[in-house]
Amino acid sequence: MRILLLLIGLLVTAQQGYAQVPPQNEFFVNRLVTKVVDYIIISAPPLAPFGACRTYADTTGALYISCSGSAYALVSGTGPTGATGATGPTGPAGATGPTGSAGATGPTGSAGATGATGATGATGPTGSVGSASLPLVLTGSSLSCPTCNNQANNPYVVSSTVATTGGIIGGGFGGIVSGANIPFTANSSTSAAAGVPGAGWLRNLYVSYAAAQSTGGGTYFTLRQQQNVMAPVLTVRSAVAAGVYSIPFLLRTFAGTYVDLFATATPLATTGTTPTGWAAEYVMDDAGIMMGGYLAASISGVTRYVNIYGAGGFQTTNDAGDTPMPISGTIKNFCITTSTGQGAGGTLVATVYVNNSSTSVTTTVGAGAAAGMYCDLTNTAAVTANQGVSIQFVDGSAGGATVRNFTLQLTPSSGTPGIIGGGFLGAVAAGSTTYFKPFTTTSNATEINVQVPMPRAGTTTKLCSMTSTASAATHTDTLMKNGVATSLAVTSTASTTGISCATGSVSWAAGDTMTLRVVQAAGTGSTLGGWSVDY
Repeated sequence: MRILLLLIGLLVTAQQGYAQVPPQNEFFVNRLVTKVVDYIIISAPPLAPFGACRTYADTTGALYISCSGSAYALVSGTGPTGATGATGPTGPAGATGPTGSAGATGPTGSAGATGATGATGATGPTGSVGSASLPLVLTGSSLSCPTCNNQANNPYVVSSTVATTGGIIGGGFGGIVSGANIPFTANSSTSAAAGVPGAGWLRNLYVSYAAAQSTGGGTYFTLRQQQNVMAPVLTVRSAVAAGVYSIPFLLRTFAGTYVDLFATATPLATTGTTPTGWAAEYVMDDAGIMMGGYLAASISGVTRYVNIYGAGGFQTTNDAGDTPMPISGTIKNFCITTSTGQGAGGTLVATVYVNNSSTSVTTTVGAGAAAGMYCDLTNTAAVTANQGVSIQFVDGSAGGATVRNFTLQLTPSSGTPGIIGGGFLGAVAAGSTTYFKPFTTTSNATEINVQVPMPRAGTTTKLCSMTSTASAATHTDTLMKNGVATSLAVTSTASTTGISCATGSVSWAAGDTMTLRVVQAAGTGSTLGGWSVDY
């Protein structure tokens, strides 16, 4: 019965309104509950009476009861969530699962921007010149190379790129004793040679004699590259008459190598006749003209100038060092060769001058640098017909290197494919007639002693000469052919300085000889620079 009454009271509770839980009951603080009426519950044995009881229900449906002032107790429903307990210890890690298969490769991204160009590295040393086969030999009207196994791939095989005509190199002789006769000078040496500014072909050697070869004497001549690759030998034997002697050939040459004409007296000769001059055709691969000069001298801490074709030594002024150009073209591939090292106190700088102004064509021998060949194979300079060309040397050391020689290339833009000229002629005596040898500064009062033979046919249309110091009288410079004056003559009047040119037309055959005749009128002499003709 008591239990029944209690249940009825609980059911009635759910129908009552909301009221605050009494403040003495901490369990119900701040919760809304349903307040019900008090019931007097009469117990029946064997249960003890509950006494007066009070019930509450909250909004969640939980039902609480308190009897006789006791604390409220949960009768049904869910009570409020208690405080979270402390976190338990972390359990051991589980075993690693198997690695999954690799996913597909994604597409390649676009290329990034090109980075900045790094600084240029230091220039490496010049490589050694490669070995060379024997040269081609001209036999009749055809060329053959007996030592070439594969002519199609051999650099010595003549092809259509070999021009029909080329420039001319040549010089004089220092004597008949065995030695190298250097292009662009009358000097000879056992070791000197001229540096080659560009690759090409040497062709056809011509040598002239002013007198008969001595009895019992004789001389062998051969053009050489690197002093070991030789062209066929021209032999001028005992007692042969004065005149011009030649041999046809082709000898391949390469930029950065050296060339010379080697002359050897025959074993039976104790004395012999010295030739007057020699010349050969040099056909450069790019149709250029090889020019140069011989010095075998040094300067220390000063500035000096040198003629093209000048073996006249260093000059103190540019005018004295000028060689006029009879044609227009582009100068490039400038090289100097030193035979001793440069002093540690400064550099030696060589610069090509055109029309009394410096150009970008220059090469430097560094302080303390060893002897060798130093070249500018990059820069170029334009030259116009009738302008002068010279080489300036500036030495910053107290012990400058000895400059053996220099060479450069002129690629013509107009005119004939060759140039022939001479270097610093120097002072010419008043009232004198003097003959000058091409490619040199050598002079003589007798023309046959300075003649140089031409190695191919050609045509000359202009003669130019340079007067560096005027006189009170005129001088006339005339081109000579086989001992006879041609129509090309330049007359410089009194007090005239600078470059003067004359035009005309003179035809040449292979073997014809050339000189320059200078006639100085009475009064005071002139000082002459260089001269040149086209060819």
